[in-house]
This record gives sequence, C-alpha cells and structure tokens, in this order.
Amino acid sequence: MASPTRSASAAVSSRRKTAPPAAKQRKPSAFAQLAKWILLALVTNVALSRALTQSWTWGYDGKWIKPRTYRELVRPSAPVVLSEAQLALHDGTRPDRYPLYLAFDGDVYDISDGGMRNYGPGGAYYQFAGKDAARAFVTGCFKTHLTHDLRGLTQDQLAIVSNWKNFYRNHAKYRHIGTVVHPPIDPSSPIPPPCNDAKAQPGIYFLVPYYVQPFVGSVAALVTSLLYVTAFALVLVGALVVALVGEKAYRRFWLGQVPPSPSTDAGTAQANRRVGDAAPDEGPDALRRARRFTREARMDAVAERVIESFEQTSIGRELVRRRNKRNAASSSSRRHLGQERGRDQVGGEAYELSDIGTSRSVSARTTARRRTPPPLPAR
Repeated sequence: MASPTRSASAAVSSRRKTAPPAAKQRKPSAFAQLAKWILLALVTNVALSRALTQSWTWGYDGKWIKPRTYRELVRPSAPVVLSEAQLALHDGTRPDRYPLYLAFDGDVYDISDGGMRNYGPGGAYYQFAGKDAARAFVTGCFKTHLTHDLRGLTQDQLAIVSNWKNFYRNHAKYRHIGTVVHPPIDPSSPIPPPCNDAKAQPGIYFLVPYYVQPFVGSVAALVTSLLYVTAFALVLVGALVVALVGEKAYRRFWLGQVPPSPSTDAGTAQANRRVGDAAPDEGPDALRRARRFTREARMDAVAERVIESFEQTSIGRELVRRRNKRNAASSSSRRHLGQERGRDQVGGEAYELSDIGTSRSVSARTTARRRTPPPLPAR
C-alpha cells in the first residue's frame, strides 16, 4: 500500500508535468489591418514623392498645405469692401501703410507675400496693382484694356477668366480679403476695341481646371525624374558593359587567355555550363539560377563579339602580335627554367644518395664499436 506522502508527491509531479493549455492567438481585426495598410501606403507615397519630386506633396504647393488656410477656416476675418479710389492706394508705393492689393473681376487679393517683385513698383505687372484689370489678363492689351469690363469676350476667353480667378483664389501665398465696388457700366458705351500690341497669353495648360493643374505639374516632375533615373540606369549599364569588355580584353591581350571555340568539346561544355537550362519542375531556385546564367552568357557573347571586332582593327592586330610574342617568350623561359630545375633535381638526388651512404657507414662503425666488448684486465 502506497504511503500518503508518495501519492501526494506523485500528484504534485503530475501537475508540474502537465503543460498549461496554450493561449489562443487573437487575430488582428479588420480595422487594424486596414490602418496598417493605409499607414504603409502613406509612408510609401511620401517617400516616393520626396525621392522623385524633391517635395513631400508631389510638387503641390497650393494653399491647402498651408496652416494659414485652416486658421482662416476656423476663425475667418471680416471681408473688406473697397472702392476704386481706396483700392488705388494699395499699389505698392507705400507698403508700410497700404499692403499690395490686386483685384480681379470684383475680388480683392492681398499679394504682399511674394507679389512685390512682379506687381510692385518696377515689376513686370505693376500696371495691375491697385486696380481691377481683368480684361487685360485675357486680351493681353496692357495699355488700353486695364478695366473690369468683360463685355464682348468669347466663351474661351471667359474660361480663361475663370481660371485666373481660381489661380488667385487657390494661390499658396495670396489671400482673398474682400471685394471692390465698381460703378455700373453703361450698356450703351462702346466695348473696348482690340489692340495690335497684345502680349502672348498662357497656353493650353492654363485652360486646365485649377484643381488639376497641381497634378499636371507633379506628373511633369515625375516624368522628368523618371527620365533622369532612366538616363542614370543606361549610364550604369554602359559602364558595366565597358567594364566587362575591358576585363575580357585584359585577359585576351595581356594574359593571353583565349576562350575555347564553341566547335571544340571544351567550348561546348563551357557553353552548356553558362547557358541556363532547367526544367519547370526543378523549383524556383533552379529557374532563377538558369535565368541568371542565361543573362551572363548573353553578356559574355556580346563582350566576345566586341573583342573579336576589335581584333580586326590595326590596334587589335598589334595587340595580338605583342601577346603572341610575349607568350612565346614566357613559354621559352618556362622551358629553360624547367630544364634547370630538372638538372638541379638529378644532382640533388645523387648528393642525397651519397650522403645517405656515408651516414650509413658511419653509423655502422659506431654500432660495431658499441657492440665490441672491452679487453679483459691483465692478471
């Protein structure tokens, strides 16, 4: 009968040996998976944008990435209403007191941030500062059409007006601050006549909707970056080809290592080793290795054709002649060195044999002296 102590210890040991049930691994929720992939997509997008367009937003520099835009949405400032006389004071001549303003089709924009160079005194578009000259923006008549009168414009010209308004309203630095009050236009007054010195207007790009224009610029920057990357890749491939041809030329003309001809057994074996040949059932590793060997074989073939074409030129024939002369000299020197080594080897063997014989005779005499007993003492 087992003792109570043994039964208790056995129960304790059995409890120790029994492993606790493994905790079930909780699968990540669909929301966590979606958040992970969205975060990965955002990081990849930002990294590609920075690498290809040197900006974090694919070249977009509009107002929607400016903190000021969102401050205006949260706490909008009161709109400004100006007369034409009040607007004329904001022409940039006194920027410390009157900020630089520009009006377009009744809307007033503060262009002090970044606009002083073009619209300030001495700028290329100074005639537009402090006034509403929407017609001149479309017709290009900067002398006679500095007015807000848009009568007589075609549908295409009105589309250009709309794009100009969107340009100023969505500019990264210019701010829409209010409106200008114009006196009513007399319908019976004549429409401003066309001018002969009209300046060239923006191309078809300006007819693209304003919300698409930043992406057009980003695509242009992306295409430019891809062209640079492609040019760099071509230069790298050219450098690799030059290095491969140079290495084979060094082996061919300096070291004298001529590859075996494909007609020989060695050349056939080498070709079979270089060209990858793998069955579809050998696995992906064998297929990748076969494709790599095939690419290497093609590059070697191109390099060999370049070397063979170079050998047909006068410089190539001179290099081949020097190579053959150098190989003949090196083979004769190796033959002479082999003969010298043979004679030294024969003499060394004779010397070693005579030395062995002498040492054997000396050791025999020493052994004989050791074995000869000493003479008995005289009685």
